[in-house]
Formats: sequence, C-alpha cells, structure tokens
Amino acid sequence: MAKRKHTQKKSANSNRYLAALAIVALLAVVVWRLAFYTPQPDINLDTADLDRHIQHQANLQDPEPLPQQPTPAPPVDITPPQPVVDQLPESPQPEPEPLPLTPAQQLLEKAQAAMTANKYLNARENLSDAIRMGLPPEQDQLARALVNKAADHWLFSPTVYPNDEFCRYYQIQSGDMLVRIAPKAVIPDQLLMKINRITDPTKLRVGQKIKLVQGPFTLHVDRKRFLMSVYLGDLLVRTYKVGLGAPGKETPTGLWRVCLKQPNPKWVDDLTGKVYLPNDPENPLGDRWIALEGLEGDAVGRQGFGIHGTIKPEEIGKQASRGCIRLYNGDVRELYDLLVTEKCLVRVEN
Repeated sequence: MAKRKHTQKKSANSNRYLAALAIVALLAVVVWRLAFYTPQPDINLDTADLDRHIQHQANLQDPEPLPQQPTPAPPVDITPPQPVVDQLPESPQPEPEPLPLTPAQQLLEKAQAAMTANKYLNARENLSDAIRMGLPPEQDQLARALVNKAADHWLFSPTVYPNDEFCRYYQIQSGDMLVRIAPKAVIPDQLLMKINRITDPTKLRVGQKIKLVQGPFTLHVDRKRFLMSVYLGDLLVRTYKVGLGAPGKETPTGLWRVCLKQPNPKWVDDLTGKVYLPNDPENPLGDRWIALEGLEGDAVGRQGFGIHGTIKPEEIGKQASRGCIRLYNGDVRELYDLLVTEKCLVRVEN
C-alpha cells in the first residue's frame, strides 16, 4: 500500500513537469512571434490589383542568376601551313614612245620658238604653212592665235622688219597724200593712218618715212568652223570668228568681190519696212557695212549680201543671220580698214 502511493505521487510530479515544459514552450513561441513577426494590413484587391500585387512582390525578390553558359572553345585550324613564296618585284613597264610629230606640228614648234625670240617673220611663215598643212583642232586654234599676235607686231605696228616682202618704208614726196599713196599699194588710206599712228593726214612732211603695206588682202570663210581667214598672198595674217546665215537662209558659197564700203550705214529691213538711221544703236548692221557681189558658184546673181557688225554678239559662231557674214564690232572695224572695193575677193566654202 505504501508502495502504490509512492508510485502515484511520482506520476503526478511527472505530469506537472511536462505541463510546465509545455507552458514554457508556448511562451517561447509567443515571444518569438512578437519579436520577429510584423503583422500585414488587410488586403482587399480585385483580380487586376491582385495580379499587380503579386507581380510587385515577385519583383522585390532577387532574381535567380541565370546559369552561365560555357564559353565554346575556338575552332582548331587544321589547314596545313602554306609555303612562303617570295614576291618578285614587278618589272617596270616601259613608257610608250611619243608619236612622232607631223611636219605641221614641227612647224608649229619652230614658230613658237621664233615668237619667243621675237622673230615674227619666221613665225608667220611657219604658222601659215602649218595651218595650211593641217593641225589637230586645239593646235590649229593655238597657231591662229599666234598668227594674230605676230601680226600685231609686223603688220599693225609702224615697224618694218628686214626682208619683209609685204612691208617697206616709203618716203613722203612733195604733193603726196595718203589717199594717193594707198591705192598704189591696193590698201585703204585708213590702214596707213592706223599703222603709222597718223591722226591728221593733211600734216604729212616731205622726207617723212611711213610704213607701206603691199596689198590686196583676200578673205576665206569656212562655214563649218565659222572662221574668216585674212591673207596677203598665201600668207595667213588674221583670223576672225563669224556668224552666218540661219538654216534655210545659209550664206551662199562661192566667190564674192567687195563692191561697197559704208561706215555707220543706213538700213531698211525688207521684212518689216523699218528704217535704221546711221549711228542708231539698234541698227542690226552695227557701224560697218561691206557689200558683196557674187562672181562664182552659188554667189552668182545674189543680192543684198555683205559683211557687217552686230548688236547680238552672242550669235557670233552660230547660224543666225539672214545670210550675211557677221563679225564682232571691233573685228569688222579692223577688217574694214584692210579691204579695197573692186579689188578684194571673198571665198565662202563649206
């Protein structure tokens, strides 16, 4: 009996001990919750808000790092090595030999050298021959420019160069007048005044030396190239650019003769009847008119054709006239002083 009571007493003590442990454990849980748990507010979201809330919560979490892809190893080059070949230097190509100069080009070179040495008579001969023999277009243009430059010295200046077959000095005699001297040389007296720098032909002095040019001059018009060439004998002395007849009114080919010269001409337009008086700045003839009469070819019997200046310099080098030969005003004034009526001829060719 005493042993049974002792056993019961021991069992009761054990139960009290377990209950105490349970209470301590419960208190520990409560304390932990109070220390580490933060209560969340009540959330009352609709479906869309709930989705945004879930997405927001997911964004707050650190994303898991993506697994690193292994770096592929570089491919192994299994191409066998190529043998090294020494590069031989390229042999230089010989430069092509320049084409030999034609006889005309050789004369042009001689003329250029003569111009440099102020040997204008040699230059004019070589240039004239070279142009007659035929040069490429650019060299022909150069040669004609040199002809004009040479003529400024040997023809249009008071100087007479030794052995010049076309120019000489003349000594004024008693009773001489330019209008009497010039016809003997078949040149206009205006040319004598110009080249000798004479301003008053009535004041010539006995014994005075003047330069005399032996004419006559002749003209050649190249319709295809719009060029007028001026010659003394076979010697080319000047080149002018010209305008010619428009299509359907082409300047007639053939041989012409200078029959009339008029400064500041009066002109009546046969199409409109309008009259242009001398010195009219709107006169289509400009301030010089050189009338022509036909002698051969298509020129025979043609009337109203001539050489004159222009008020439309932009049409020089074109087919724009009614058939006449147009020049720049400065050129036609110079040409006017070279030509003698009934003596000077004009050939027009294609």
